Amino acid sequence: TTTWDASTGTVTVPARSAVVLVDREPVATATLVAPTKLLVKAGGSVTVAGKVTAADGSAPVGTVTVTDNGKVVASVELTAAAKGKVAVDVKLSGRGVHLIRTAFTGAGDYEGSRAAIPVPVLVC
Repeated sequence: TTTWDASTGTVTVPARSAVVLVDREPVATATLVAPTKLLVKAGGSVTVAGKVTAADGSAPVGTVTVTDNGKVVASVELTAAAKGKVAVDVKLSGRGVHLIRTAFTGAGDYEGSRAAIPVPVLVC
């Protein structure tokens, strides 16, 4: 029987046994999260929704961040229970064009990713 002594950090392995320590490879992700509307009335909000997928088909965990012209306007934790799906309401201040971009910061073995391009939302 293999034993672990936590106080000394020692692992004892029986004779004729082999121990193989394997580092897990990071899991690549893809972020497809964007505003659900491209035109918003002044004072209104827009839902930013979509999915983060993992290359191995697992449910990614980490944080999805939404920026408006480079400024963070929302951040939401993505848990395994969400299965990669995310939706967050974002209030856009000021009239004009707002460039919304989303990024995923992976936790554990998940790599980060971000939307390929920012999506313009017009507030009028």
